[in-house]
Amino acid sequence: DGIELEELCQFSCAPLYKCLQMLKEPTLTHSIVNQYLFRSLRYESQVNMERVIFLVPQLVQALRFDPSGMLRDFLIDCAANDLTMAHQLIWLCDALTYDGEDMHS
Repeated sequence: DGIELEELCQFSCAPLYKCLQMLKEPTLTHSIVNQYLFRSLRYESQVNMERVIFLVPQLVQALRFDPSGMLRDFLIDCAANDLTMAHQLIWLCDALTYDGEDMHS
């Protein structure tokens, strides 16, 4: 219900493993759950960026279900503030766009 979901914004931040469960299409399209999810992800990135970096492959795959662009913005913000995160994102995106041919040919 909408009333119950509005109370979600008052909850403490979700642990990272719960955030992963929310990175699915039905959840990412619901604005209140989306706000809670990204508040939790931002908190986690401030507390322990290494744990967020570990989940970069899952986060990048979830971009397919990100109609609001909040996940994209979160990843860009993290990369702008953490060199290791930027490195992981660049290499993963490069690997995902590799079509199997020698790039030097």
